[in-house]
Amino acid sequence: MVKRIYITTFLSNLVSAKKQSCLYKKRLICFSTAKGQSYPLLFFSLLFERLRNGLGDRVFFEVLDLSGSDVASHYSKLEMSFLGQQCCYFLKGLDVLDVRRRKEWVAYLRSYAGPHQLIFYIPEAASLFTCEPDVDCALVDITTVDRNGFFLLARSFDVAFSKAVEHYIRHFFMSQQKMGLDAACLALRYVQLVGGRKPSDITMVLERACEDDTSLFMLAGNFLAKRSQPFFTSLALINKTYPAQFWVSFWSEQLWRAYYYIFYKKENNYKAAKTIGFRLPFSFLQRDWKKLSLAEVKQAHTFLYEADFRMKNGGSDFSLDVFYTRFFNGGFDLTNC
Repeated sequence: MVKRIYITTFLSNLVSAKKQSCLYKKRLICFSTAKGQSYPLLFFSLLFERLRNGLGDRVFFEVLDLSGSDVASHYSKLEMSFLGQQCCYFLKGLDVLDVRRRKEWVAYLRSYAGPHQLIFYIPEAASLFTCEPDVDCALVDITTVDRNGFFLLARSFDVAFSKAVEHYIRHFFMSQQKMGLDAACLALRYVQLVGGRKPSDITMVLERACEDDTSLFMLAGNFLAKRSQPFFTSLALINKTYPAQFWVSFWSEQLWRAYYYIFYKKENNYKAAKTIGFRLPFSFLQRDWKKLSLAEVKQAHTFLYEADFRMKNGGSDFSLDVFYTRFFNGGFDLTNC
């Protein structure tokens, strides 16, 4: 049956999962946000990194991108198991598929009986599964976290605080009852950087995190518009706030959405463009999409895919500097070759 749980319940299980073989004792885990809330990219970036480190000796994690055309291959992976090996799959892009394809996948998930555990994100997903009592699904609300959720988030991603820092955080949450999930993930990073300094420093970084990810959207806007000076000025301020793996995920997500937004705009498919453009900068949606070609965006995304592979196999994060330089100098634009 479908069980609705809060993010704190999921995080508690994630902490325990280090000694178990699954994230939560449901075949499906559907993450969902309230209306108007965006995809929590930083949270999923940290979660994927955590899952790639393994849930147990016989459990493996993999991301399946549903935006492609290789549906049969995905079905085959989801329905087969080699020597009883259990996998945990994240179904990427389910939230941005066109209506027909999303309905097909939702129907498939409603009847899915294993052998693997599937996790995915769909905004406002309650109505899709709660009407199906036999679906073995956990519906996880990931909109906000409270004080206890913040500390669970830290434990889930192996972030430790001193007693003094814990005291400052508890004091902060006396006035700030809740904060957005991605803001909380960002706050973890800020607090790690600040360390055990005076209370005003801890309070300042927590308040800064609560300003949400506006700076990231501004950065993305300057990036996609190829405004180099404001981009590199902003990047210098927040670059070290996030690990290299986050930046790879962030720019991959932006380029992937930008590619399909440009494609749908050129096809005059405005409904599909609106759906895929949900997390793209406003300036790009209005005018800057005309500055990039599909081929250039695809080449840039391919470069990041290869850089991601190298980093996961011991390579340097210097690839990101090369990526920025090539993008702003037109190095991915095939017409310049």
